[in-house]
Amino acid sequence: MRTSVIQNIILATLIIVFLYTGCAKLLNFEAYKETITQSPILKPYAGVVVWMTPCVEFLIAFMLMNRKSRLIGFSAAFIVMILFTIYIVALHYFTDYIACSCGGIFESLPPGLHILLNICLTGIALAGVILNRGKRLQIFAGRSYQKA
Repeated sequence: MRTSVIQNIILATLIIVFLYTGCAKLLNFEAYKETITQSPILKPYAGVVVWMTPCVEFLIAFMLMNRKSRLIGFSAAFIVMILFTIYIVALHYFTDYIACSCGGIFESLPPGLHILLNICLTGIALAGVILNRGKRLQIFAGRSYQKA
């Protein structure tokens, strides 16, 4: 029972974060696009990244909402959070550019706190992978029974 509550908290947290950041980017699209096009790391890929990032965030949220794709969603969230964290660390420590294109309240976080938050969210996504890994066979076998 306790594991189920923890899984639901992890699930809700990641769904909210990915939906929120995806929506924030689209609702303030011009500012988000400007930030991406000025990024010394993403500038060469800005045309793709500007559309791909919110799409991937929404896709992850929807995969997490669907039981059959949940493990893939947790795995994707883990990988994307690692990439976002590496990007923020690279910007903070290796460039003079400090703008963040994360969207919403995440943009206003100081870099150190933002890195810490990303590390925590990466850990939460990893916990989701670990807690849901036993369901992998059920997903691929198309079975809907619960593991005892």
